[in-house]
Amino acid sequence: MRYQIYWTANTELKELQGADLDFQALNAVNFKHQFLPSGRVVAVWHSQHNYMRDKAVADLPRLVQGRTYTFRRHIDHSERMFAYLSVTFFDQQGQNIANKSQNADEIEVTVPDNYAAYQVELVSAGAGDFTFHDFTISTSQSGQLKDGDQALDDNLFSYLQADSRVKGKNLRVVFTEPELYQTNYVDRQLADPEQPTLYFATDLLHSRAYTDQDLIEPILQARKQSRSRDLEFIGYGPVSSQAAVYYQAKFKNSQALIFDPRFDPAVPFQNLLPSDIKQFLASLPGWIMDNLSDGTQFVEQPDVLPGKVNLIVPHPVRSRLSMLPTNRTKTIPNTVPATRVANSAARQEPRHRKNRLNNFFTNGQ
Repeated sequence: MRYQIYWTANTELKELQGADLDFQALNAVNFKHQFLPSGRVVAVWHSQHNYMRDKAVADLPRLVQGRTYTFRRHIDHSERMFAYLSVTFFDQQGQNIANKSQNADEIEVTVPDNYAAYQVELVSAGAGDFTFHDFTISTSQSGQLKDGDQALDDNLFSYLQADSRVKGKNLRVVFTEPELYQTNYVDRQLADPEQPTLYFATDLLHSRAYTDQDLIEPILQARKQSRSRDLEFIGYGPVSSQAAVYYQAKFKNSQALIFDPRFDPAVPFQNLLPSDIKQFLASLPGWIMDNLSDGTQFVEQPDVLPGKVNLIVPHPVRSRLSMLPTNRTKTIPNTVPATRVANSAARQEPRHRKNRLNNFFTNGQ
């Protein structure tokens, strides 16, 4: 798993006197200061806050004691100024028990066994300016998000789960529904030793990566490696469903299992996203309905009814994954040809209308 940490308006700021701070985007904050002495802290992120005192919530994930993590900075430095990370751990009494700081793009930090909280400071050196994009936290391991996976680029990853002793009839290709603050596969939700599965994962700011980058070759390699014949593409939210429909059209006789995009929950944190990503997300339901083929099936959702309140949730609806069939459970979902639904929708507008409560929870979308 990888956590993405951004510099937002809620981040604790230091050394603002004489500074020029420009929030250009969620992942682009320019800090400029012409007279700041080196070694000064300019921003701090905390794993724990006293809300009643600080009126703030934690902006760092909880780390596992004894585990080693890699902290990676993504900062554009100028000739006269740079910034680096300093990680400090505290005990129950708030005493400093460990610290690691280094001017490097990556630093490895081992979490003390008795820590209660930690903080990450952004420390400046020199005078001038730098642009902060984010820093990430991930478990130190042989892969990227987990052991044995690979990076297709800086923000797109793949992982093949296949037992070489098992010859699968079909390879399942699962696109993780992107999230803003973490990147991970959904292999725990779909773990099945008898089902070869290729996972792709990216984050919400790079949600177009599934279709912007050509994934045909990695899919073909995984099919060959798993000794599978057919392909089944899985989507369970707007971004992953678009990717499933897109690649199903690229492979003859393949199938796609997705959920009706008209019932997808609103994507959380849209107010933080760049306008081009917002437009991309808004276009997905229409794109999916316009590009359905005979190889696409909608998984029916018995708990979703017309007019049901569509709550914004902090994470994509991973519960949908439990409705998919596995070789182990032998479950078969109720499905309906997507083209039949699309043709019916084209002839008749949905009969339900959003009520006031629905509009309130979905920001009027």
